[in-house]
Amino acid sequence: SSDLVGFCLAWLAAHVFGAERGGSVRPDPVEAQAVSSSASARVADAKTSFAKGQAALQRGDLDGAEAAFRKVLAADPQAAAAYSNLGVIAMRREEWDHALSLLQKAEKLEPGMPGIRLNVGLVKYRRGDYPGAVAPLASVVRDQPNSFQARYLLGLCYVFTLHYAEAVSVLEPLWGQASDNFMYLYVLGIAAHNAGKKELDERALARLLDVGGDNAQFRLILGKAYLNREEPEKAIVELQRAASMNPDLPFLHFGLGIAYMRTNDNERAEAEF
Repeated sequence: SSDLVGFCLAWLAAHVFGAERGGSVRPDPVEAQAVSSSASARVADAKTSFAKGQAALQRGDLDGAEAAFRKVLAADPQAAAAYSNLGVIAMRREEWDHALSLLQKAEKLEPGMPGIRLNVGLVKYRRGDYPGAVAPLASVVRDQPNSFQARYLLGLCYVFTLHYAEAVSVLEPLWGQASDNFMYLYVLGIAAHNAGKKELDERALARLLDVGGDNAQFRLILGKAYLNREEPEKAIVELQRAASMNPDLPFLHFGLGIAYMRTNDNERAEAEF
């Protein structure tokens, strides 16, 4: 139902397992095709500036990195890697619109570079444009099937857009890498349950019970998993355990409200809401 779907999407969007802040791109910013000493000097200056920008970015000096990559572009306006890394800087500042503009410039110059498309997908994900993130992330998975981050983000986007069968096909191959992480198991369980993949749904829940600990965060996730499976009585038990450990967890009381609604205990549901 819409109340549970909205609950799941809002909570998942705030808890992304495996989604990083964006990775820099390393190719040389200019080709060494100088035909004069001045052109050769510009090439050398651009390469030096690019290296300085990379070093600054790695140590978290965003202002220094930005200045260096701007120098690269002054020498070579077609330097896709410089645009891409400026996009990464904007991502780390959470300037999502600016980041997308820079990354799209880089993508236009270097459409075959998966790292740029991965960051485009990540920015669209962080902006909440889950349908728009699917195409760039799917292209990365196609070109780099072993990219964990691209697969995981694509699977989340499919779940958020209610394409559960597609989510299963993307997420299930990550089992060998991620089946010790209860966030992954929770997302996979949502996809499997809604796609009618009963065996996988049961396997994900069983593994979730195995790897979880007795802490509030895990009890919250387990309670939501039971809500997804339409087992509100079990959900109430787990969510009450979470509340006894940490009553201030985001979405905890909303989840309890939904669970009480499902058991027709509207007075308690209202109190939780």
